[in-house]
Amino acid sequence: MKQPRRLSVEYYETEIGYAPALEWLRDTIDNGARVKLVDRMKKLEIGGPLVWQDYPDHFESLGGGLFQIRLYHRDIWYRLIYFYEENKAIVCHGFIKKSNKTPRQERQVALDRMKDYQKRFKKKDRKDAKKKKDGQRKKRK
Repeated sequence: MKQPRRLSVEYYETEIGYAPALEWLRDTIDNGARVKLVDRMKKLEIGGPLVWQDYPDHFESLGGGLFQIRLYHRDIWYRLIYFYEENKAIVCHGFIKKSNKTPRQERQVALDRMKDYQKRFKKKDRKDAKKKKDGQRKKRK
């Protein structure tokens, strides 16, 4: 039997180091919900991208590269939205859901954060690759 690929679960940060999903999780919701959401993030870390097969009620694809962790606790629906980047799950948005469907604006916030993350880190990866290439050229001379 094939072992699931283990992930690192991280929080999206703005350019100035603000982590909105972490702040929401830490400061906005009650402790019982927080404990359960953290437990589900641990399941994501261990189970990897296929975690939804073992826990279909807790994890769901939203499309467009976004996924969500679902929790119903004390008559409140909690959501954490994340995306995958290499061997990482990046948690980028958290909110309390008040309707049957994930609100468009909540999904858009997560999409914007995903695009920002990818833009900033692909730019950084290109710079790192260029430095490495330049360093190799200097060694050859």
